[in-house]
Amino acid sequence: MKLLAVICLLLSLSSFAEHKIESEVNSQITGGNTDFKSQLFKIKHEKDYTEKFSLSEKASYQYGESDEVRSLEKWLFNIRPEFKLTDKTSLFLSTSYSSNRFSGVDRLLTNDLGVSHIWIKDKKLNLSNSLAYRYSREKQIDGTKKNDSFADIGLRTSYKFNENSEAILELNYLPNFSDSEDDEVTADFDVVTFLGKGFSFKAGYDWKYDGKPAAGKGKHDYTTTLGLIFKY
Repeated sequence: MKLLAVICLLLSLSSFAEHKIESEVNSQITGGNTDFKSQLFKIKHEKDYTEKFSLSEKASYQYGESDEVRSLEKWLFNIRPEFKLTDKTSLFLSTSYSSNRFSGVDRLLTNDLGVSHIWIKDKKLNLSNSLAYRYSREKQIDGTKKNDSFADIGLRTSYKFNENSEAILELNYLPNFSDSEDDEVTADFDVVTFLGKGFSFKAGYDWKYDGKPAAGKGKHDYTTTLGLIFKY
């Protein structure tokens, strides 16, 4: 049912043909001692409504099976309005609703308020950072509930090797104001190669550290992906 709901959402967003839409599908299959299969679906929609106001939404759904037993399932939906203050500085709001039940998280709602600034933007190198306040409400699989306040310090950089390929790195450090032992760190690294006619190939590595994960779960979590991106 969840997968069907996400597919319906992707189709509804795709109906806005005049808007910027980026969709991604990737799969992972391993064999040997353990047979593991996973599928990941992502879509992002962006629209500049005025010179000063833009809105983006993104959704993702991932599931996986180990030896034909479900061992991975997570989804996310995010909406982010952004207000341009100057050519390089913007104010943004961001709301995300997600679940990652095999990591012990039944539901997670986060709300961010922050600013972003572009330091470098040229043909090869882009560099920007952001600073935000985050309030989160989390319900874990075992029934535990957590309400936390964070700072979110972000850095994003990209470098184009040529017209057809680039590397993208995003880093986020989230110190927890409510519990100093429950800080979070995320790092996402992607290499994207343009194939033509809107299609690109992506190889990615995502890593997350959670100072106080759900009971019985590890502090470190990572994902490697190979995927196909289509922009239109």
